[in-house]
Amino acid sequence: MTRASVYAQIATGEGKVSLAFLARNARFVIGRGRKASQIAYDSLADLSANLPRDMEGFRFGIEFQFARLLIKRKERDEARKHIEKAIAFLQPLGDSVGMRDARTLLATLDAK
Repeated sequence: MTRASVYAQIATGEGKVSLAFLARNARFVIGRGRKASQIAYDSLADLSANLPRDMEGFRFGIEFQFARLLIKRKERDEARKHIEKAIAFLQPLGDSVGMRDARTLLATLDAK
């Protein structure tokens, strides 16, 4: 799950790094950094479809991160499905920060 999250952050531009990091880790940037979007997509798709029951508490984070990645990849219809899954997961809890974030993301998706 951590792998999927890290690569999703790289792909969406949330993973801020310095030029010194890029210079020290050029092999990583060239080899895996360029494929970050596909690695994140594959990992999050697998987690979304096959999440073990004992990890169900991570459902919101997985679906929300996957939706953000899909929006970045311009796959809006698929992103909407995952935002709705994230909202459905938090529905029993009522109003929460995660719920507000998911609804805001859904609203920005509707606006485009």
